[in-house]
Amino acid sequence: MPTQVGVGFTQLSDAAEAGRRIVDDALRPLAGRPPHLLVLFSTLHYDPAPLLSAVHHTVGTNVPLVGGCAPGIIVSQGAFRQGAALLALHSDEIAISAARVTHAYADPEAAGSRLVRDLMVGTRSADGPGLLLVIPSTSERLYGMPRLVEAIGDEAGPMYNLVGGGIASPEGHIPPVFYGDSACDDAVAGVLLRAPSGVGLSHGYQPMGRPLVVTQARENTIYELDGRTAYDAYASQFPDRDDLTLEDFARFALDHPL
Repeated sequence: MPTQVGVGFTQLSDAAEAGRRIVDDALRPLAGRPPHLLVLFSTLHYDPAPLLSAVHHTVGTNVPLVGGCAPGIIVSQGAFRQGAALLALHSDEIAISAARVTHAYADPEAAGSRLVRDLMVGTRSADGPGLLLVIPSTSERLYGMPRLVEAIGDEAGPMYNLVGGGIASPEGHIPPVFYGDSACDDAVAGVLLRAPSGVGLSHGYQPMGRPLVVTQARENTIYELDGRTAYDAYASQFPDRDDLTLEDFARFALDHPL
């Protein structure tokens, strides 16, 4: 049977009701075929426990599930700041495995290598190229994302495309990564799909302001621009926004890149 995919999306406010709705909608295109992979994303409005429980109540706990909380959801209908979305995949052609490593940032290199090894074990009976979907938790309080990604790429090798995104919050706290029926921060989850794949990379940002030089940074956190504190240098690029504050910065910066 060819590969089948279904997607469910809702903005229902109750987490359990939202979970039941997206499961029903995601499974409908599969026409009774069992899902072999679930990918779940929700915004921070939802309590992960009842959301995950509602999903697993319908499909069971034997189906691999990965995902996490995010500031927004992107689906065919558009981009939303509140909602929950579930992708259900059935395939008799693709070997699929999922894994998670907790406390990933205590030793990012070891966590990245272990994640790939665990994923390889899950598809050891299949050969050929593959796609690695990686979902790490991230925050300005968690350093080591570049080392984590580099370790994953080194361990996987050139036969595997790597794609994914960090689970983050504009408020700075660490949102959970979903794996199975649990949610955990300071973790990285991954899926290995043994199939030919292609990956494209682009963005829709239009840089604003004049070019600045990073004069102090650690990992992916910038502390100084042009010898000034990063926030002061950033705010100076928008002199008409004298109401901009540190509390507003995270959300404002999402739509106003330098």
